[in-house]
Amino acid sequence: MTLPPHSWRALGRRLWPLLVAFCAAGTAQAQLKIEVTSGVTDPVPIAVVPFARAVPADGGLDVAQVIQHDLEGSGRFKALARDKMPATPTTSDAVQVADWKALGDDYVVVGRVSSIDSGNIAVDFDLLNTLTANTSSRNASSAPRRRCAMPHTAAAT
Repeated sequence: MTLPPHSWRALGRRLWPLLVAFCAAGTAQAQLKIEVTSGVTDPVPIAVVPFARAVPADGGLDVAQVIQHDLEGSGRFKALARDKMPATPTTSDAVQVADWKALGDDYVVVGRVSSIDSGNIAVDFDLLNTLTANTSSRNASSAPRRRCAMPHTAAAT
């Protein structure tokens, strides 16, 4: 059974609004609105001093840069730029606390990377509180050098 030509026109007039609505729906866009209602408004000022390196055992890994990147990435810390550091001590005994406190840093991280057996490295670091002039933490860890490669950092030059 075939429809007469005037029936096709009537059917077209009825389908036309449906076709337009269908095409418009295909171009509709969703909007995502994210509203941050709380967060850290006053990040803790900290200085992460470049660590003493164990060349070539460390493979060019800048441990201090990795630490600084991770602390800043948390949003809870604001790190001092390296070019603004008054010195580059690698032990807590060599830190002149008053100099760092004058720059507004509440904490200073210093450390050392050393080569140990079979291509492994050891990382020793100290966290100093400039407000109390105390060493808050002393830590040491070791790992195979190949496990220390961090994909989000570039090798030190």
